[in-house]
Amino acid sequence: MLASLLAAGLLLLQAQALDKIVVTTAPPLDAQRLADALRVYLGEFGIAVDVAPPDAAGDLEDRIAGARRLGESVRAVAVIHAQRGTPDEIEIELSDLATDKTLIAGMPRSARDEDLYRTLALKVQAMLRATLSEARDSFNPGSAVGRLVSEAPPPPAAPAAPAPGPLQLQAGYGAFSFAPGTLLQGLAVTGTYSAGRRVDVALSTALLSSTRVSSAGVDAVASLVPVLVSVRFRWRRDRLALSAGPGAELGVTSVTAISQTVRSSRDILVALGAEGELSLRIKGPAWTYLRAGAFGVIDGPRYDIEGVPVLDTSRLQVSMSAGLGVRFP
Repeated sequence: MLASLLAAGLLLLQAQALDKIVVTTAPPLDAQRLADALRVYLGEFGIAVDVAPPDAAGDLEDRIAGARRLGESVRAVAVIHAQRGTPDEIEIELSDLATDKTLIAGMPRSARDEDLYRTLALKVQAMLRATLSEARDSFNPGSAVGRLVSEAPPPPAAPAAPAPGPLQLQAGYGAFSFAPGTLLQGLAVTGTYSAGRRVDVALSTALLSSTRVSSAGVDAVASLVPVLVSVRFRWRRDRLALSAGPGAELGVTSVTAISQTVRSSRDILVALGAEGELSLRIKGPAWTYLRAGAFGVIDGPRYDIEGVPVLDTSRLQVSMSAGLGVRFP
């Protein structure tokens, strides 16, 4: 009976001793600060973290041999040694006594000490889990190290929405309006090129049907062929994207009187303004969009027929379009 109790006690002491790691560092790193950071991430598993002075050996092989002797003397499962590798890098040496392996890894040095020791502790935790997992069967699943290596990996992140491709083609309903109340409607077509993470360059036109305009008993047919160029800055979140920016328009306008005695007139229209677009991803590369713009006409004709004003394009022009778009990778 006494022998059984002694054996059980020895096994318990052995399990408790193996649920421990030892930390050493070389100046200017602080071993105590690293140990405190590691306790935050390993303490929840019940793994103890001790601090020991570093081995005086400067040679890598001697340092690894010294780390193994240190780990065996205190019955630790692993010994961690961290030191500065280059001015911008920290070198980590992990001696795993369970698998009799040594892992060496580097990580960029953080500017702030708080970030340095937290990042260093996370890196050590990941290295410990990776190497100790190879000896998973030798650990009691209920022990601290056993819980560390048997912990389920985090669930995979939800797939992110596809990033906007460099080219997008859009087509849908388009409308252009001149004050007062003249509306031209038709098919709007737009090509958008992503020039950067948040910058789009768009070129669009529209196949608009002509419309009838009347004033003081004079009737005429007006038409417009617009070409618009805009630079829009894009904000995107999940399935939604919002873009806005300045634009310019060059168009051809014409007015033909419904009379054989009056010839038609054709002119160039130049306008500057801004556009905004809201798009929603439907599925895969397909998006639906709604776009609106306002342009101040810099150079636009005013049409008079037999002294009667019929159409004035020299004022504010408002445009709107909505439809579907497809992004190409």
